[in-house]
Amino acid sequence: MEKELRKLKDVKGQIEKGLINFKKSPKDRINYNYVDARLEILESQFKNFTAKYEALVGEYESEELYKCFQEDVYEKVYETYLTYKVELKNALSQVKVNSSNKEVCAGSSDSVVRLPKIVLPTFSGKYTEWSSFRDLFISLVHNNKKLDDVQRLHYLKTQLSDEAEQLVRHVPITEANYKKCWDMLEHRFNNKKFMSTCILNRLFGQRNMVNESSMALKELLDVTSDCLHELAEMK
Repeated sequence: MEKELRKLKDVKGQIEKGLINFKKSPKDRINYNYVDARLEILESQFKNFTAKYEALVGEYESEELYKCFQEDVYEKVYETYLTYKVELKNALSQVKVNSSNKEVCAGSSDSVVRLPKIVLPTFSGKYTEWSSFRDLFISLVHNNKKLDDVQRLHYLKTQLSDEAEQLVRHVPITEANYKKCWDMLEHRFNNKKFMSTCILNRLFGQRNMVNESSMALKELLDVTSDCLHELAEMK
């Protein structure tokens, strides 16, 4: 058990140290590739930690683990992971916004267009995330009378990734194409029947709990709450 605990503590330390070091990063180092690389490393580290923790829980009683750490180690690392991930996501979004603001100009200082400081999320094409992305984008960009359709389309395309980005990748940024792109996204992702099926599959497709650990119970509760909230929002 001592060897496994040492490995678990090592990964725990890597995640905690990663957050501390990122907060110390010089501003001139914060670019897309730097933040994206750290995000990939964090996901790999947390996946590794979870696997090692589950292996220990399967072999030893949770009380024994608590005595070794004098704390609920999974809860602490999970909170550190969430804090670190939010820091990285915010930094990544800010990089995109800063890049957009530098590009969007109409020829004079009075015509420089800037989005509100609220950072928009990136929409990757997950059906269950479309409604929240759509509502926020409409509020901050679509209904912003200070923007024209060329600028709206520019901001829209910078907030898309993966499947959603591929859908409109080859559409040029012109005034006429903003409505076209928006309608394409609405037609593809605003499918309530398909969305409800995805949510129900996620809700009823959860793994059976092998061990009644705090981690497993928390995951079950979080996923169930998310699914019920998403179904309620669709009414």
